[in-house]
Amino acid sequence: MENKKTPATPKDVFGGGGKSEEGKKPEEGAMLKALLAQEEIDSLENPQPQPLRILGESSPNTHTYRLYSKGLVSEEIVKDVTKLVGGSGLFLCDSNGNSSATNKVLRDHRVLAQPEAVELAAIIQGLDWALKHGVKSIQFFCEDDSIILDYVIGKAAPPNESIVVAKLLKQLALLQTSFTSCQALPLLRSDDINSSLIKLARDAIASQTTWQREDGVVVEACVICYEDVPADTKFTVSGCFHRICFECMRNYITHSLRHRSRLICPNTGCKSELKPADCNRIADPDQLALMVERKAEETIDVSDRVYSPNPRCSILMSARGLPVVDPALTGARKCLGCGLRFCVNCKMEWHTKLSCAEFRKTKAYTKSGTAVFDATARELGLKKCRRCLCTVERAEGCKHMTCTFCKYDRDLPLGYCPKPSCNFLMSDRDLPLGFSIDPRQKSVARTCVECGLCFCKKCHVPWHYKKTCDEFKKSPSYLTSDAALFESLVKTQGWIKCPQCATVVQKNGGCQRISCRHCNHKFCYACGAACTRKKMSCNCSPEDGPSKMSSSSGESHKTRLLRA
Repeated sequence: MENKKTPATPKDVFGGGGKSEEGKKPEEGAMLKALLAQEEIDSLENPQPQPLRILGESSPNTHTYRLYSKGLVSEEIVKDVTKLVGGSGLFLCDSNGNSSATNKVLRDHRVLAQPEAVELAAIIQGLDWALKHGVKSIQFFCEDDSIILDYVIGKAAPPNESIVVAKLLKQLALLQTSFTSCQALPLLRSDDINSSLIKLARDAIASQTTWQREDGVVVEACVICYEDVPADTKFTVSGCFHRICFECMRNYITHSLRHRSRLICPNTGCKSELKPADCNRIADPDQLALMVERKAEETIDVSDRVYSPNPRCSILMSARGLPVVDPALTGARKCLGCGLRFCVNCKMEWHTKLSCAEFRKTKAYTKSGTAVFDATARELGLKKCRRCLCTVERAEGCKHMTCTFCKYDRDLPLGYCPKPSCNFLMSDRDLPLGFSIDPRQKSVARTCVECGLCFCKKCHVPWHYKKTCDEFKKSPSYLTSDAALFESLVKTQGWIKCPQCATVVQKNGGCQRISCRHCNHKFCYACGAACTRKKMSCNCSPEDGPSKMSSSSGESHKTRLLRA
């Protein structure tokens, strides 16, 4: 009689009795059962899980299903205790467009402590869920920019210290044998699917953070103010589905609008944007109108933003979309709101037959509110942002300024003045040309806007007249300078420069994937190749590189920014 191989069952996957095909002992199976013992919960919007629609019409054996999963972990406060709470969102569909969705909770703290383990546990829950529905052929998807897919297909192995991840991979491989066909594929970015999965996972997390008080009211702790508030008075941020109490959200919106801060989810580390349409219950009409106006500002490039000079209008417009009054009148535009003709160059009412410089000398300009404001700003020492021309006042601190309106100096490659007594922080692309500079070198000759020093943008030293950078670096004046000594120190210590902003970076520990703290550019410390959001794009070994420094186990990479 022929011996047949018995496929693994869900009981084997989650740790049943006896010895499995992988040679697991009963004790290990019991431990994995405790590790992955989960509880399926109903969605907050759907009291009962949706059954697969095609099961009543045809056998699931005739279809190849697609499984999408998402595991999330959040630090929540439950009855005055801060702990990690996890959940997974699952989405199963076939080639005919029929689908079913559900969510499950993740409770084991060993799984919740590792993001990779959370994603693997979500995949295992999804495959087990599909197996219970009788599915035999399935494709499950992993994010293309994560390491999970490499683990599953055997292209990479988890670190030795990731014991939980290794055990989950064994369980996943065993579970795959229960299907006649089970294939892991990369998931191309899909906002609709990802948003639905995140919401399902957030619903699973929310189900674990609510409890009933003695008066019968179901309450939930707010992660911002740490107060227990009724669960129906929580605002859900669309996109990330974090839940914040109404009072905290009102205070956050008021503060953000007053300081012109970006309106994103107030939860720590979250970057999901707040949508004005979702804030009707927590914001007044004036705040909603201002939120819509700020959203419109973000859609227009800073260099194209134009406001009507009419004080009674002052609407925001794009310079590229303004109607031209007369092709013969250079710079003449017409306001889309009030119809006022103005000059798009100096942002003043149209000055017929006069250039902008000539108009600034007339009495009409000197008596205008703009001229009075500019004169007052100069007396008070205020300066204009060179990117959006808005007036900026420095209250305190260093000379590194960030414009409140356009965030200038935050999202552009920056450079410092080479003069030690100045060291002013500037944007290389906006530095003015130096005076009396050789026209052949005007592409690299710049003048500091603070101290007026003329310097070379390429080699970052005081201007070397009638000499190229290579010729100047061979001269005695350079070889004895601080810049030359610093470059020699960089080579001796094995430090490297960021490929994007040329800032010297020293690795203190961790892997070769470096994130420059100066410009946030991510690259390989060994070869300088750019890296994606979650993994390296080159084939360098994790131990290769100019600087092999020891680091403690699990320590994330650290960098130090150095400049002369």
